[in-house]
Amino acid sequence: MADGIAPSYFVEGMLYNVPDANFGLSYCATLINVLNWLNGCDRAKLECANGPYFLFHPTSPVTWRREQFEIFLTALINFWNDGD
Repeated sequence: MADGIAPSYFVEGMLYNVPDANFGLSYCATLINVLNWLNGCDRAKLECANGPYFLFHPTSPVTWRREQFEIFLTALINFWNDGD
């Protein structure tokens, strides 16, 4: 994965959207729950942690590009499943 695909503040925003019920059973269960939720969520409804912006927008300088999110999420899932 290239540098700059997933800055920490966008990862924070991504995790901010995951419902609390997906966290806390164990580290392993939390990761599986979070990845499954993110993989199935309506990406158009994801918001930045500070509230005034959607997490994704194609031209805004303060939001993540959806393509970068998809690259990051795919890399996380592949790493979890395959260790690659």
